[in-house]
Amino acid sequence: MKKGGGIGTSKPKKESPKTKKERKNVSFPDDPVTQIHNLSPQEKLEFHKKNKTNNHEPKTRKEKLAAKRVRQKILVDLENRKYEEERRQYLIDFANGKVKGGKTRKKRKKQ
Repeated sequence: MKKGGGIGTSKPKKESPKTKKERKNVSFPDDPVTQIHNLSPQEKLEFHKKNKTNNHEPKTRKEKLAAKRVRQKILVDLENRKYEEERRQYLIDFANGKVKGGKTRKKRKKQ
């Protein structure tokens, strides 16, 4: 909730300069279509042919589950490859001394 302010304002409002939009001069030719096209197919090759692969029976539940297993296996293999690459790079860096490794013990303060 805004409080105070009174009748007047502390700063005068700034008026933004109004910009005048420029009009573009556009001209259209008298005959825009210079060549008339016939859209109906003229030759035998121009006729649309249906794709024969789309005319198959719907997948059974067993086929759907098999396809899902294949997709899941691909994802798991990808994750495993990424993990192995990270592990291999870590071991190389550890051997070169770039990364500290191993168990560290916390030092206890003597009382």
